[in-house]
Amino acid sequence: MASFKKPEFPALLKSGEWQKHKGIIAKISKETQVTGLGKALDAIETAYVKVGWDAFDIAVRMPQGKGATAEALDKVHKTALAQYKNLDALDSLARDVERLAPQVVANFKTITLMPKSSTEYVAKVGEAAKKFSYSVARGTISEQVEAMVADFKTAMEKAENKRKETLSIFTKALDTVIAGIEAQKTKSAMIAFWGKDIRNVGTQFPNAVMVFPQLKDKYAEWKKENDQKNMPKEDKDVAAYAKKIKKLAEVVKGLAK
Repeated sequence: MASFKKPEFPALLKSGEWQKHKGIIAKISKETQVTGLGKALDAIETAYVKVGWDAFDIAVRMPQGKGATAEALDKVHKTALAQYKNLDALDSLARDVERLAPQVVANFKTITLMPKSSTEYVAKVGEAAKKFSYSVARGTISEQVEAMVADFKTAMEKAENKRKETLSIFTKALDTVIAGIEAQKTKSAMIAFWGKDIRNVGTQFPNAVMVFPQLKDKYAEWKKENDQKNMPKEDKDVAAYAKKIKKLAEVVKGLAK
């Protein structure tokens, strides 16, 4: 199953880090008073926080068990899609910094006293913005989202096929009991029927319970009623036993949906 990895916010794009690294000359020089870089970095941080990142984690947001339906997946998917507008805004701001950084670098290089470290730091900010832009681009995030959606669709399809297969096998076993148990008129005939057909229902029951949890209590009842010690002791007891087991089989079949 695919999973979502939230892009980390780079330290190089934090406005506070820029203020620490741009150097005293950049802070006091009239030529660099208005680079726009600090403001641009503030905007990126704000936009990053605004994105509802959890919405993209389909694997975590999807309900489990019976709640994992096509309708639930569609709802979770649409919630993720609704966040793309915030993602696009963040990506746009990152590309703004990517474009702005070389301009600031060029500006710094014209200032004789500007430390080389300040200029190099701005260049690193530009590179970080470029990489970050890719990591938060709609295409990058949607690739993860759609992979998770596809995985869930595949898993649900397999689960549905398994449900249908289990239901078919279990229903067939129950139908055999329902149709044939009252035809058994003697103790020996019922013992033979029990050994093949009633036992077959018991064999299939655990698989049915895994797919249909609502059958758990009936499985316990089935095992109790069909325990060998509860088998008819004489021929005269066969009809009542057959009637009871047939009714139970019909109830179980009605619940297996």
